[in-house]
Amino acid sequence: MSAHELYARRPDVIIVSYEFVEATHRRMQAAHAEDPARRSTSLFHTDFWDLQGYPIKRLILDEAHRINNTKSKRYMSVRAIPAKATIMLSGTFPHNRWNGWGGPVSFAKNQPLTDISSFNRVFGSWDYDNKLEPEPVLPRIKLLQRYLMRFTVARPADVLKLPGINHYKSTFKLNSDDEASSEDHFLKYMQAQQYEKDRHVKKLKEKMRKKGKKSGKVKGIEGHDSGKKEDSLKVLIHAIRSQQASIHALLLDTRFQTRKNASGFVLEDCELESDEESEDGYVPSSSDDSDSSSSNQSDDEDQDQGKATTMPILSQSDMDALHATLTGDNSELERDSRKRWLNHIASDPEVVFKSARLTRVLDLYEQLRRDHPDRKIVISSQYLRFLDMIKSGLRQVHGIDGFEYNGVIADAVRQKNLETFRDSSTSCSQPLYLSGKAGGEGINIPEASILIQTEVWWNRNAELQLYSRLLRQGQQHKVIIIRLQGRDLSIDDVIIQIQSKKKTVNTVLMRPLVRPHNVPPQIPEMLYQAPYLTS
Repeated sequence: MSAHELYARRPDVIIVSYEFVEATHRRMQAAHAEDPARRSTSLFHTDFWDLQGYPIKRLILDEAHRINNTKSKRYMSVRAIPAKATIMLSGTFPHNRWNGWGGPVSFAKNQPLTDISSFNRVFGSWDYDNKLEPEPVLPRIKLLQRYLMRFTVARPADVLKLPGINHYKSTFKLNSDDEASSEDHFLKYMQAQQYEKDRHVKKLKEKMRKKGKKSGKVKGIEGHDSGKKEDSLKVLIHAIRSQQASIHALLLDTRFQTRKNASGFVLEDCELESDEESEDGYVPSSSDDSDSSSSNQSDDEDQDQGKATTMPILSQSDMDALHATLTGDNSELERDSRKRWLNHIASDPEVVFKSARLTRVLDLYEQLRRDHPDRKIVISSQYLRFLDMIKSGLRQVHGIDGFEYNGVIADAVRQKNLETFRDSSTSCSQPLYLSGKAGGEGINIPEASILIQTEVWWNRNAELQLYSRLLRQGQQHKVIIIRLQGRDLSIDDVIIQIQSKKKTVNTVLMRPLVRPHNVPPQIPEMLYQAPYLTS
């Protein structure tokens, strides 16, 4: 449909997907790039609306955190729509990295911050090598708070009058072989990171020497400037394998993996805790359901700080990149590999039990069914093949099949499974197996009130989005979230430590922005008061 055809209908509201907007913008750019340029039709990316006096008055972007990358094609296609004003809706902007606001604020009219680079220059802190620090200093945070108050409306979670969430972590000891394999890959990650860093420093020094410059300090060692993306992924692949080894040894088996990145590495289809935690990792019974301190608080408010035994050598950018790389279980190319995989675990059903993590999931499920027989359960993982093994284990132990919701099965089957699970006549003993990619956004499951998250996810925002699938209008129970974590496991400790650090910065940033509508704003003071003199 062209803009002229749409104008003839004069609709009040147009509802489209981000994918549709990106596709139409791509076609228009391709037509303009031809020689000679070909006339293209576009539903939105045209001045036709202003010329006809029929402008797009409001551009409303739901799940707007999906377009906060100012360098992505999706962002550029949405940004090119000539709208008079933009309304952006998201439940995870407050949980993004502090400069994750660079994308949203660029939509504001008549202001100089048009991309992430200009945003970082104004609000970021820079070291002596002119490199961006991971977090800004306090005066810059206050400056950003004042700027965001210009157009940000944030409400506390309790305005929705939802039952709230109880967050628990279930810690367990890995099998000796799985633990050794996970720690071995983690050590390889640290060694590979140091090797790539040294190699990059040597390369820069050689480049400076050829230009006749003195060595001095070498810039661009840390963060995004430390080499090509492919080199970074060569290092991070060991972190991925470290987590896979801690889940089940079969996840490292390349026979069932088909997708490879540009570096030749095989990739798997991948993506709060309260103060309450029993030593064995189990959750309280239903009698404890009414007195949790996490009621009416945000999802991230009760997160355990984590007691990492290692330094957090994964940056938040690394973790977000890993999540984006690993969540992708809807590829047509993987269907043959998946068929071989399902045949393998069907021919050797005992192999799925060779995992302490899977055993803990089955134990949790059994206790939750006993303590909460009238409540439905969702089991979610970044790794689709681990969900397959859990399903096989539950079938063998309890004779339960459950329902799959992932990006591999057909859309009609996926939707049918969800509707059947949500139906009140469906037995509460049948769980929903929810993959990280397919279940992160776009669905509401208030019929379920218990979630078992089988591992710590690389992306904290994805975790929060997952929790929100259950905490929706219509939820009758306080939601129980249980996240599994390996005891004294380096990869889990590092991820949690980084998440905790990120949470602290975001809590400070959002504090003056989140308020009820009847409370006046408290504008942060930029000046510091001198301390009182003491004798």
